Amino acid sequence: MKLYQKCLGAGALALGLSACEPTSECKALESAVEYNQKVLKQVKARASLVEKSRKNVEKNRSKTQELMEKYGFNLAEEQMRSELDKRAKAIPGVKITREVREVETGLVGKPEKRTFFTLSFKERNAKKAQKYLEDILRPMPMFNFITMGTRGKGVWFIELARPEVEQVPIKTKPAPLPKLKSAENIASEFGFCGASEMRTELETITKEYKALSSDAKETTVNLPVSTSWVGLGRRTGLVAQAEEQVRDMSFALLEGLSKAKLNLKGLGTEGEGVILEFKGGDKDAGKLEQALPEKVLQSLVRMPGEKGLVRFIWTYRKGKAKGQGPHKGPHPGHKGHDHGHEGHQH
Repeated sequence: MKLYQKCLGAGALALGLSACEPTSECKALESAVEYNQKVLKQVKARASLVEKSRKNVEKNRSKTQELMEKYGFNLAEEQMRSELDKRAKAIPGVKITREVREVETGLVGKPEKRTFFTLSFKERNAKKAQKYLEDILRPMPMFNFITMGTRGKGVWFIELARPEVEQVPIKTKPAPLPKLKSAENIASEFGFCGASEMRTELETITKEYKALSSDAKETTVNLPVSTSWVGLGRRTGLVAQAEEQVRDMSFALLEGLSKAKLNLKGLGTEGEGVILEFKGGDKDAGKLEQALPEKVLQSLVRMPGEKGLVRFIWTYRKGKAKGQGPHKGPHPGHKGHDHGHEGHQH
């Protein structure tokens, strides 16, 4: 029953049925009440999710931060350097240099500074030098492997990067709530169609709306924030999976090289593959192929190379680490960096 129809009481009948007809005021008030009830229903629905949204934010933040900590993606550079120093102690006479370069990023869309570490050492036993790489890369937290190579007989370098996952800054603002209609601009008229009751109801709706607004707005912030943490967690997993794959591929190639008794020139990541270079010719390429498992040979491709140098690339299998390949690094056989930045001895 519409509110203005409540006027059909004895008092209204005494004044005549004409006083009971809905006035312009009552029609406007009734429309406002109906509209504001719908708005309040929406606000109540948002506010009712605030506790759940808070829990989801905390759950997804905690889960993602735990994953990032496991792989070292959220550790300060000083912590990563300290970890690297511990692992490098086993390498006699090792020197570690730090270098900051600008690299392109996929999500943010602009160059960002990234820290690289280069370990330089002397070791005549190639197998032992390769074991040093494994000892550096195996434990957690994780370092991104860039390249390993020689700068002369028995002079080695290993280049690593501080592991990072691209993060998009969360700049979420509360979504605006639908506004209520006000009775202030509705002029009063004489009649018994329930105008006073409707004005009282509008005031009640306004009070409840204001009481729920804070929670309703918070919900609109928490939902995208929670989703952002989930996205960061997924990217963390993909980057870690890709790096683990690079590591395992690199170790498999080095093991094959060792079995074939061939001399490593360079090993490194480029694009979506791991490149291996060693001294030799066609006969030596055949030796390596014989030393490698069939599953490796299926994805191994020989590339053109300089005379006396054999080069293979092992590309990622599609679906193993979608969306995030390894970080591009310098050519595995390079003699130094050509980035125009000087490293600092630590």
